[in-house]
Amino acid sequence: MKPETRFRVKYRNARVWVTGRKLGMCMACGEKGRTEMHHWHYAYTTDEVRKDPQLANHHTIELCFKCHRTANMIKNLADDEPRTKKVSFALRYLFIAIEKEKLGIV
Repeated sequence: MKPETRFRVKYRNARVWVTGRKLGMCMACGEKGRTEMHHWHYAYTTDEVRKDPQLANHHTIELCFKCHRTANMIKNLADDEPRTKKVSFALRYLFIAIEKEKLGIV
């Protein structure tokens, strides 16, 4: 596993530096290379994240650009319909848990 490194994350309208592990591999399609951190849930305010940048690592998944764009479209569709929010969140959480298990990340 790669060691912890510093990288920049966008959280809503704030960009912060965080420390963590990036595999350099998309957790959705498995493509290796440049990846981005996708937030499937924004649990904190921008001010809270600016005070404690590590909060920006919470509720994230590492995705390639194409999968990140797709995940954002799915999230935006789900957010438009209140009834689908709970189902969408549960499915995203399940997907992430399955991918983490495949990669041996606990």
